[in-house]
Amino acid sequence: MSIVNTLGERIFIQATNPWAATIPNSSGTATVATTDGLQHIACSLSANSNSIVSRVKSGTLGRLAARRGRRTGRFSVTVPLQGSGTAGTRCDADALISAIFGHAGTVVASTSITFALTATNFGLTIWKFRDPAGTNIWNEVCVGGLVDSWEITFGEEQETELTVSGPCVDVVDKPNLASLVTAGENFGLTSFPSEPSAPTFLGTPALAFIGAITINGVSTFPIQSGRIYGTMGRSARYAFNSYSASVPINVERTLGFDFSLYEEDTANQAALRYLSRTKGTFDSTLVLGNVAGNIHTFTVNNAAIDAPEANSGGAESILPFTGTASITNTAANDEIGYAQT
Repeated sequence: MSIVNTLGERIFIQATNPWAATIPNSSGTATVATTDGLQHIACSLSANSNSIVSRVKSGTLGRLAARRGRRTGRFSVTVPLQGSGTAGTRCDADALISAIFGHAGTVVASTSITFALTATNFGLTIWKFRDPAGTNIWNEVCVGGLVDSWEITFGEEQETELTVSGPCVDVVDKPNLASLVTAGENFGLTSFPSEPSAPTFLGTPALAFIGAITINGVSTFPIQSGRIYGTMGRSARYAFNSYSASVPINVERTLGFDFSLYEEDTANQAALRYLSRTKGTFDSTLVLGNVAGNIHTFTVNNAAIDAPEANSGGAESILPFTGTASITNTAANDEIGYAQT
């Protein structure tokens, strides 16, 4: 009996830009490499064949067997938020971050990498290799991934984590690839590759409680915890004569910044609570990390917050604020920006 060791799992991520419903390959051979390796905390790849239920009357009270319909797929990946350790050098998670913002960041050598929101679609190919490397071990690859949702939490005594998830065209597995080649559902791949050997990783994760936060021009709020998040409105639709989605589409996105404060008797907190009443907007800056090469700065523009309902069940009263960012004008894509330095 073999045992599948979850701690032996590794993932490798390739960028597909512009987005395409294929697996990066050279004449059918995967191009995944050691340099695509990424440290991760959790990775879920899933796909399902829809069922088309027959409407034909069977002559009995039974039901005829369903037919196979189209394929749907999703992925979710949680990784530590960490820079490369060198300012201006792309980090291991660069493909994930690029897929959030829709483009590869702008590099200033030895200084920074900056990301601004775009309406374009940056694709992902996510490889998941498991231990042991047997013939029927369920190694998988996510095809044509689109980041729809993402979240970063802060304030807790832990390393900062980034979680991304979204739809994909399909998830192809190692044991069944030979059959899929025959069926023409291999997305360009003729054989499942072996795991690239000895991946190396850059940098160390930022701590979730070290940094600086400015809210509505105030940098001294007593912050307990919070998150920065986005729902990007990305999906893929089907076209005629295909079992798999083949066209990426975009709808309205929602980005926000939620935070909880220890309640205090201050004019700054009173002003913030008044903004929740009037729906006045304000800007914020969130900095996670304080070591060069591993500093992550998020700018949140035109945020409006809901009125907090104080949580008084613990030793101190906590004010949880939920905020949603907005563009500064009709031609802008500037609710949230991000920089690594």
